[in-house]
Amino acid sequence: MPNWETPRPIAGGLSTLRETAKKLRRFWPLLAALGAVLVFIGGFLLGGAGKSQLRTQLSNRDALLEGVEADRDALAKQLSAAETKLVALSTLAAPAPSVAAPVVPEAAVVKRGEGIEHVLIRQLAANPKSFGFDGDAADASVVRRWAGVRAHQIAVLAGYVGAKTGNEVRVRRADKAAYVLQVDSGGKLSVAQFEKGDDGNWPSQSPAASSGLVKVAAVDYQSVTFIGGATSAGLQSYEYLFQRA
Repeated sequence: MPNWETPRPIAGGLSTLRETAKKLRRFWPLLAALGAVLVFIGGFLLGGAGKSQLRTQLSNRDALLEGVEADRDALAKQLSAAETKLVALSTLAAPAPSVAAPVVPEAAVVKRGEGIEHVLIRQLAANPKSFGFDGDAADASVVRRWAGVRAHQIAVLAGYVGAKTGNEVRVRRADKAAYVLQVDSGGKLSVAQFEKGDDGNWPSQSPAASSGLVKVAAVDYQSVTFIGGATSAGLQSYEYLFQRA
C-alpha cells in the first residue's frame, strides 16, 4: 500500500505572514509619503513643461500680433501716399474755379414791355420793410401804391428819369438787363446794373461804381444828375433815351 503521510504545515506558516504584514504596516506611511513625493515631483515636472509650452505659445502669439501691426502700419502708409497722389492729380486735372456769379433776382430783370421802374416796383413790393415802408405790409394794395410812388422817386434820384422833362432811360431788349435795388446799413439806396452775356449768364463780377454800373440815389432832387442828359454819356449799350414830346 502506498505510504500516505499526513501533510505537514509550511514552516513559519501564518505566523510568518503576520509578521511580514506587521513590518509592511510599519513602513506603509513611509511608502505613502514616498509615493506622494514622487507624484509631486512628476506633477511639477509635467507642470513645468506645460508652463514652458504656454510661454512658447504666448511668445508666438505676440510675434504674430507684431507682424500684423507692422503690416497694418505699412498698409496705412501706402494708402496715405496714394491719397496724396490722388489729391495732386485732381488738383492738376481740375479746372480753375470760376468766380461765383452774382445773385440777380428774377424780379430785377426787365421783361418784355417793361421799364426800369417796373423792376423797382417788384423789388420794393417783395420786401417793403427793407426799403423803408412803415405801413401794414400785409395790405397788398397799400404796399403796391407805396412801391409805385417810391420806385418813381428812386428812378429820378438815381438818374433814370428826368425830373423836369420826364425823359427816361429804357432798355432795348427784354431779359437782357437787370437793375438790382440795394440798401446799405445806413439806409442809402443804390441800383446795380447787370447785363446778361451772350452765353445766357450774368457777369461773374459785381458792377463797380467806377464803371458807371452802380447808380447811387441822390439825397434830394436838386442834386440829381440825369444820365440821359444832353450827351447821354451815361447810357449803356443795352439802354436808350426815350424823350417825351
